[in-house]
Amino acid sequence: MRFYLFLITLLCTCVSAQSQPLASPADQDHIHSIFFGGGSYYIVPEEGARLKQFLDEIPNLEAYEIEIQGHTDDIGNREYNLRLSDFRARTVRDRLIAYPLPPEMMRMLPLGEDEPSFDNKTWEGKLSNRRVDVILKRIVF
Repeated sequence: MRFYLFLITLLCTCVSAQSQPLASPADQDHIHSIFFGGGSYYIVPEEGARLKQFLDEIPNLEAYEIEIQGHTDDIGNREYNLRLSDFRARTVRDRLIAYPLPPEMMRMLPLGEDEPSFDNKTWEGKLSNRRVDVILKRIVF
């Protein structure tokens, strides 16, 4: 009997904890990934349109800092991939400036192949690591 009371109490606690948001959506960071072809830092039109749509949906863009993280797969040497991730980040930064957003609110972070989010041992992982993540971080006053 005690086990069932404990179980019911635990379930009620979990349900009530899940129903209370920790932060409103406006207070959260927003992340958008732009994907690239192998060895390329060219933004294809579809990716450019997706980036614009992402930015259009964020109210109060001036209330965010923008971190631009460049990534690559592990094909090629480390120096090449670091340079490619820098070119990708710069290309996205230029697109954000043309949006128009001020460059002062942006920080570029070329990571090359060093921090993959996906497994580079698979083809799908390599494709997913060829990206730039645009991270909007809410400025707290």
